[in-house]
Amino acid sequence: MNSNQETNNSRWERWATVAFLAYCVSTIFIVFFSTSAVQIWPYPWNQLSILIACLLPLLLVLVWRIPRLIRDKKLEKQLLFIPIIIILGILNIVFSEDRSITLKVMGLFLISGIGIFAVTSCLLTTKFRKTIFLWLFWMILLALCVYGTLEYINKKPILLFSFNPIPAGSLLIILFVGPFLLFSSSSWWLRFLQLSSIVFGVAVIIMIGKRGPILGLLGMAFLLPLQEAELSALVVPLIAMILVGTGYKMRIHLPPTLRLNLITHRSTVLRLENYPFAAHIFLKKPLFGIGLHAPLTEYLKDYRQKITKNRAYSTYIKNKKTLENITLCSFVEMGGLFSITYIALIIYLLRNLFRRSRDKPRERLQAVLFLIPLAGFLIHSMTFDSLIYPHLNWLFHSYLGLMANFDKI
Repeated sequence: MNSNQETNNSRWERWATVAFLAYCVSTIFIVFFSTSAVQIWPYPWNQLSILIACLLPLLLVLVWRIPRLIRDKKLEKQLLFIPIIIILGILNIVFSEDRSITLKVMGLFLISGIGIFAVTSCLLTTKFRKTIFLWLFWMILLALCVYGTLEYINKKPILLFSFNPIPAGSLLIILFVGPFLLFSSSSWWLRFLQLSSIVFGVAVIIMIGKRGPILGLLGMAFLLPLQEAELSALVVPLIAMILVGTGYKMRIHLPPTLRLNLITHRSTVLRLENYPFAAHIFLKKPLFGIGLHAPLTEYLKDYRQKITKNRAYSTYIKNKKTLENITLCSFVEMGGLFSITYIALIIYLLRNLFRRSRDKPRERLQAVLFLIPLAGFLIHSMTFDSLIYPHLNWLFHSYLGLMANFDKI
């Protein structure tokens, strides 16, 4: 009996390895090709490729976990959020003001985000798989940095396969989790390479020349001292402040593209106006929202601008079709019930992260290193709707799955 059980366990572990390999291959595809598939590949290959990449690892994990779930009758608490979020996502489609658009965007969000959170929560339970996961993120980061440098040398916009420089910066920030979490357990020469890749990534983000990613970097710099109690740890944010101040003073000597992107303030007031406008819409549809990516223009008719009286705001909303802020987009488009449930999941994962690292110096260091890319990504997400992009959605929810298994690093 024990021999049969060991054979079954070995077989199912091999199945888990196959599922993990499928996830790794899908990750590479999603990062490098998903935006191209969505925007320029012909139908039906665009939708089919995304579906296969998202569903293959998910189906393999379900085949692997369901028999164990039936046998053990035990389910991790973070996975209980998933069916609730899926149900609320379906309700968001039902009550959407444009069901066809919301069906496409919400469907993509669920399979490339929530579904992948389920995959990584189940798969990243061994040190070996977690190490491979971090190396994968690190190698993708290096590949994108090299590609971005080539784009810059050839005087092209740095897009990093994203068709937009703004998510390109966020992509690099979330990938920092690879070298960050590998750093404490690496040999000195690997630490040097990891540190060099982080510096390389920071340089590419600066070359992208968008304020949102650079603001995310500053947030990361101010979190670094949390890993040290000594005053000397303040040197990192101090250096960051000096560099930012010096850079601003020397702004007239920047290349034209960087100068235009970094020091213009024309959109700042319009972005601030998004907050009262979002409140105006939310009060009308607080529970299920207007529908993910549903049009906002109808709500301009009875809205009185609070911060700016400039007529350009209406044009700005009509052109952007978004509130350019992941929190505002979530509450307005997805609704209060969906947003509160989703935030509760993140809070639950963070609570476990802090609880498991309490009074343990090494675990505390790892917890801080966990938080640094998360903070940078979320700070940048306050300037654009990050999770609408499938590759960012995929990597962010993979990151959450890694966080769910923090104690197994």
